[in-house]
Amino acid sequence: MPVCRPFVRRGGDNHSMLAWAAGLYEGEGPATRCGGYLRLALKMTNEEAVRRFAAVVPCATVYGPYNYDQPDGCVRKPHWIWIAQRDDALSVADELRPWLTAARRAQLERVLRAEA
Repeated sequence: MPVCRPFVRRGGDNHSMLAWAAGLYEGEGPATRCGGYLRLALKMTNEEAVRRFAAVVPCATVYGPYNYDQPDGCVRKPHWIWIAQRDDALSVADELRPWLTAARRAQLERVLRAEA
């Protein structure tokens, strides 16, 4: 049974906010398996976008900032990661699925069917 907070926003249009979040996830978020369980993530250098996503989709944790300077001297921007796992990831997938493209839904379904 999902354990995350409900996807309810005060003073806003839930459908519009979830559609926005689905669009961001569509372009930036993979669905994978970790320890045999579904894992959804969103990794970006734009902290505001990740935090806004987390406010709309509360079933996860935001980590960061992470800084990765390369040994060759190349400096990378800091990034933040939103991660949902297990039942929380299933809840998020169910909420975002109506707005995802057929290709992203198919990718999500492949991961859901994958064996641990």
